[in-house]
Amino acid sequence: MIVELTNRAAGHKVPTGSPLRQLRLQVEVEGYDGRRYTEQRTYGRVTVDARGKTLGLEHEVFLRGVRDVSDTRLLAGEKRQEQFSFAVPPGLQATLKASLTYYYSPMARDERQQKVTFLQLRQLVK
Repeated sequence: MIVELTNRAAGHKVPTGSPLRQLRLQVEVEGYDGRRYTEQRTYGRVTVDARGKTLGLEHEVFLRGVRDVSDTRLLAGEKRQEQFSFAVPPGLQATLKASLTYYYSPMARDERQQKVTFLQLRQLVK
């Protein structure tokens, strides 16, 4: 299965702002036999301090961050295809669900303040 993401209108990398912000694309297949298969892709940055330690708190990133060691954000106008593969037995009916969630405040105490789901699609697969 291929999922295509396009940063059409932002005019900048997505997600932007705090290096702790992330977009997560999750694809899940639930077979009618009860088995569940899940894969996800995460888009964001990883920032380290002068010793190479990954920083996980927002204030640390801004005060001690010296470089990004990873940047998987979507560029302005970028179209990216992600391929997912699941070991679903042939002929098994299943429900496919894809969701795109933006984690904008990962340090918030309440989960409702941490994220918003932009898109969720569901489809029956035979």
